Amino acid sequence: LHTAVGRPRFVLPYQPVARLDSGRPVCVEALIRWQPPGGELMPPGQFIPLAGRTVLIAPMTEWVVAGVCRQRIAWRDAGIKLEVAFNFPAVLWDPATVRNMLRVIRDQGLSRDDILLEITESTAATESNDNEAVLSMIRQSGLRLASDDFGTGYVSLSRLSQLPATTLQPARS
Repeated sequence: LHTAVGRPRFVLPYQPVARLDSGRPVCVEALIRWQPPGGELMPPGQFIPLAGRTVLIAPMTEWVVAGVCRQRIAWRDAGIKLEVAFNFPAVLWDPATVRNMLRVIRDQGLSRDDILLEITESTAATESNDNEAVLSMIRQSGLRLASDDFGTGYVSLSRLSQLPATTLQPARS
């Protein structure tokens, strides 16, 4: 995994997100995969937990953010209007890291309608000074926020109403 981060061996496929009533795509979600040398493509569940317990999660996340920005710009230049979503790791949900991510998105000339930031329900619902500062930055940036894996935690409806989330994504069983 250290080698993969130093010499990116990741790919970033996109999964469509469609409206249930029409089937019309409304967004795509970036899903990082690891391609070890000579090995099979690995889904995130096989390496993200390890990366999250190490310093590797930060450069991997930076790689994803940069890749999402590049792809969104390429699609925009081709006339494709499609929001791109990506998962932001809970371990990096701090003011400094989120401020840097927002700067990268802004510096690429992307708008609030270009990117959807996904965080887990438990990350969004945490009541701490850092979390409140991060949620305030997200609100001020106008970036859309999705609460991913909704229904797996114990978020009260009163807490949910305080979050700047625009989308709830139910947990998959």
